[in-house]
Amino acid sequence: MSEPHRHHIVGRFYLKHFTATGMKDGPFHVFDVRKQIIRRSTPSAEPLIKDFNRDESLTDPMSVERYFADIEGMITPVLGKTVGSGKLPESLESRAWLVVFVALTIARLPAFRLQAQDFGAKTSGRADLLPRDLPPAIEKLLPLLHKRWWRVYKFPVSAGTLVTSDCPAILTARSTLLPFTPENFAEGIIVFPLSSDCFMLSGIPGATSSRNIPLDTLAVAMANGWQIQAAFFRAEASGFPPRLFSPSPDFPTIDHRTNLTTFRKLYPEFHE
Repeated sequence: MSEPHRHHIVGRFYLKHFTATGMKDGPFHVFDVRKQIIRRSTPSAEPLIKDFNRDESLTDPMSVERYFADIEGMITPVLGKTVGSGKLPESLESRAWLVVFVALTIARLPAFRLQAQDFGAKTSGRADLLPRDLPPAIEKLLPLLHKRWWRVYKFPVSAGTLVTSDCPAILTARSTLLPFTPENFAEGIIVFPLSSDCFMLSGIPGATSSRNIPLDTLAVAMANGWQIQAAFFRAEASGFPPRLFSPSPDFPTIDHRTNLTTFRKLYPEFHE
């Protein structure tokens, strides 16, 4: 049986929640940040990098890719129920898997491999992480995530549509995008879209506010603004071409800075 060489950065089990049908092969729209074009596609075709998780130094070069696939199998039903209910899972086990999902998503990001030099064994001596370094990096990341508070918000259709990207986890503090380092995980807010009508916020107890936010267009604009701002920043800072995904072709790329500024004025405690 031939091995797959085109590896997903974010899983199809996640991206399907941003399609028009909620299926892995359902249609959605892709905004290529660097080329500034919008095209139709499906989660099965996006986003892919050749041999992204392959590591020839391992006895089984595909073991890391299979490791990710095994975890995804456990996370998929938990994510589906969370998106459907718009609430955190009631069981501690399911909540733990949701945190594992966040850790897995972060560890798979090209930005994490380039910026999180304090994670993982770095057995190669290189500055960036290799695939074999990712499982231990996830083990180091999980305790930092378990210490945080988590909230899930589900929006009515009238509030608008959430977008996501191939770098969906946003870490921010004081209105600034933060690199993925242990120190920043100890102070920043995580903004993470779970579906086109549901997102998750996370912060540090006693350091960042955990109060509810209104389920309105401004909150959707806040979440979309961070996704778009991060995508543009990463397009400029690396050779990786970030993409945004939405069931709608109308990407809110014009007013996101104004929306973020307005949100910060109304809810400053989320950015202190």
